[in-house]
Amino acid sequence: TEVAIELSNKVFPLMSEFGWGRIIHFGSLSTKIGINSLPYIVAKSALMSFVKFGANRYAVIDSKIVMSAIAPGPISVPGKYLNKIESEAPEKLLNWLLENQIPTKRLVRIEEVINLITFLISENGDYMNGSVIEIDGGAI
Repeated sequence: TEVAIELSNKVFPLMSEFGWGRIIHFGSLSTKIGINSLPYIVAKSALMSFVKFGANRYAVIDSKIVMSAIAPGPISVPGKYLNKIESEAPEKLLNWLLENQIPTKRLVRIEEVINLITFLISENGDYMNGSVIEIDGGAI
């Protein structure tokens, strides 16, 4: 979280000078359902709090800079563990998804995350300040 705060504080003045900007942080489904290690969950939770409260403080200074975050569920990334299971043992992946309460019964595709980011960085994302958007297949 310290790195995110430091980086945001460094780019904010430049964006303000430019008169427009977007800062998007990456959270995790882990903060909602507890998968992953405790330090990871705590760090991501702190980051999501920073997005909410940091966005508010930045907006007071310059409302043209929007800070938000996405909190993706498990992503299908080529070469990574879940992607390997997805291609080699789909039943094992399905069981894992059901155990972790992902009702769509699939991994999020990178393209879906990119589409969300594209929206957030567009002018259509002007009112998304402080938002943490979950893209997690309906996980509970």
